[in-house]
Amino acid sequence: MDLPGGKCSASSNSLIFYAPHEHIPMQHIPDDSGYEAIVVSFSAPALAEFNARYREVTAACRLITTTAPVPLSPDIHEAWQRLIRAASAGEPAPLLNYHLEGMLLRLALAGYSVAAKAPLSTLSQQITAHIAEDPAVPHTLEHFAQRLGLSLSTLNRRIKAEGQSFRQIQEDVRLSLAMEYVQTTDTPLGRIAEQVGYASLSRFISRFRLRYSLTPGALRKAIHGPK
Repeated sequence: MDLPGGKCSASSNSLIFYAPHEHIPMQHIPDDSGYEAIVVSFSAPALAEFNARYREVTAACRLITTTAPVPLSPDIHEAWQRLIRAASAGEPAPLLNYHLEGMLLRLALAGYSVAAKAPLSTLSQQITAHIAEDPAVPHTLEHFAQRLGLSLSTLNRRIKAEGQSFRQIQEDVRLSLAMEYVQTTDTPLGRIAEQVGYASLSRFISRFRLRYSLTPGALRKAIHGPK
């Protein structure tokens, strides 16, 4: 994962808390046994209610408000599995909340407290979020300058001051989404290329291989095996 503070590696025996306002390029490297990724959404009100109720427990915890990996201890793993089984079985909301609270308590006892944070407002983050909404659209720097009420030179200068470039932001969004689609869907690669904004399949494959050191087809084969 390319996090704001640098790159971070998480093993398969980890939970990754992914903040909704962040767009983090991620690379999955499956071993011979493959892997399974499960996503659970924690609502901001539920987190706030839990932290208020168990303030004494969470006071000394490391506060997680941004994307970060957490080691999956046996106790946390057990609570996680209970939550997943309840969600998969379509249990009623009160029971789901019970298991969610159990999960958050296990995290707190392990020294972690999870809280929602208001979206950050750097220009790079605003542009990232807008491109991610519809990456197939041919976004341009001129469009964002007009949208934000800035001159082109001012927008360029401010993005550069954040250590970014418009081209890099767009490429990060496209390839991060492409990685997700390649791994989690059966969508043909040509269609994925269109969905993330590449004009040709060959260009998509070339950029994907340059970023992740293997082609999207090779990644799918590694995950699912030959078909």
